Amino acid sequence: MSVPKEAPEVENLNSYYLNISKLIEHYQGEFGAGCVHFKSTDSEGTIFFDQDEIISGIINQNGVPSIDYLIQAVADHNYAVDVYRINPDVIYFWVGAAKAERIYENLSTEFTNLDALIKKMNSEKLTGYIDVTIGKGEKSGIIFLHNGTIVGGSYSWTLGKNHKENIKRLIRETMESGGVFHVGRILPVETEKPKTAEITPAETDMEVLQIIEGFLNIAEKVVTGNKKIKVAFSTLLKKKFIQKADQFAFLDPFAAEFKYADGTVTFVGNAGEGELLRGVIDSVRELSEETGLFSRLAESLKPWSIKYAKALERLGIHF
Repeated sequence: MSVPKEAPEVENLNSYYLNISKLIEHYQGEFGAGCVHFKSTDSEGTIFFDQDEIISGIINQNGVPSIDYLIQAVADHNYAVDVYRINPDVIYFWVGAAKAERIYENLSTEFTNLDALIKKMNSEKLTGYIDVTIGKGEKSGIIFLHNGTIVGGSYSWTLGKNHKENIKRLIRETMESGGVFHVGRILPVETEKPKTAEITPAETDMEVLQIIEGFLNIAEKVVTGNKKIKVAFSTLLKKKFIQKADQFAFLDPFAAEFKYADGTVTFVGNAGEGELLRGVIDSVRELSEETGLFSRLAESLKPWSIKYAKALERLGIHF
């Protein structure tokens, strides 16, 4: 069961005395992001949350019908409950790691070293994790990578904000005391492909990418211009993309097909132009409605709508 390497902020609570929903609500405000881990003699589970919502849950390494099911399970049975703080930058990697595909297991320092393994995963553009046990388990860590680049981690001695120093320590201590590594690949959400004509990435009309890029540039300005919203637009967008990934698999950040960064759009997937545009616009529409910015965004989009009116009409897209 995937849980942070650091010691829990709160531990050994008894679920018999807890209202799990209220507990999570409290720590959403206290931590911003984290997880509740519950364990009994025959069952174990984890619920992940950020400051806005409960994101995901898993029990006994299997998916469950709903978060409500998990919360009710904790209420109906006697569990020991721990609460962990998680760096918001990697909360979605924890969610993905819970159901990741294990691609290497029990790699020993007798056969490889952590530095070489990290370089190998970098060259393979891994989106996933390297789970590290030092010595006989006295210390441990987990490194998260996106397209081969280290984006964060969790370590038994710290929350893991100083990535470079923590990676150096992992490498040094596994060399000194030995260690074992497990490597997992975080998989994109699998959905049934729509039975519509698709085009290859090379054939994607550059105008469509320009339309999306202009659309997201405007949306970002509207969101960041609202001082009441403290969360970065990129974080809000990534969260919404994850929510929509069941419907539009190419939006899954872990699939790394669609990317918006520094005002620029890149796309390397197989989705058709209409599906691609619809997925992004539907996501931002929902985001604007949830943040109360729909009317403001619609007004700001008028010049964009006029500029690309013919293309939007051709693709059947309306904001």
